[in-house]
Amino acid sequence: VDRLLKLPNRTRFVEMLNHSIAAGTVEDVVLLVDIDDFASVNDLMGHAHGDGLLRAVAKRLAEGLGEGVQLARVSGNTFGLLGPSGALAPDRTLALFDNHLQVNGQPQRVSVTIGLCANEGQEPEGADWLKNASIALKQAKRDKRGGFVRFSRQMALHARNRAHLLSRLHSAFDHDHLFL
Repeated sequence: VDRLLKLPNRTRFVEMLNHSIAAGTVEDVVLLVDIDDFASVNDLMGHAHGDGLLRAVAKRLAEGLGEGVQLARVSGNTFGLLGPSGALAPDRTLALFDNHLQVNGQPQRVSVTIGLCANEGQEPEGADWLKNASIALKQAKRDKRGGFVRFSRQMALHARNRAHLLSRLHSAFDHDHLFL
């Protein structure tokens, strides 16, 4: 359990994903909701304000999405959501942040970015499902900040190829195989 927010942590969220896979709940989707520019908020306003922002975002997600959705804190400023695709429509989730949040008694505008991954009966383990949602989130942070990206198998292939290329380039540099 996450100590600050009293929510399931990443490990518990993976267990929840494993349970959904074992139950064969193919209509479930995973959303990763990441608070944009959170590090800047912490730096400028202080960690107490950052903690208040995390609480406000968690409350908005919990109240706005209802009881059919499971909520967890999977990393510092990223929340994991698991539930039926109808309840976790990314546009609807983004719309939860159209209005200011109250953070320590002050109104604050918040932007979030979302990575989405449907299971579709293809994921063997919850950790793989979460990894694929993370790939979508990373692309969303790069290309659609304040929006969302839906995971595709092509995206995973591209990410894996890029990682292998970078690894080979680093190795080539380390062994003086590349030069001008």
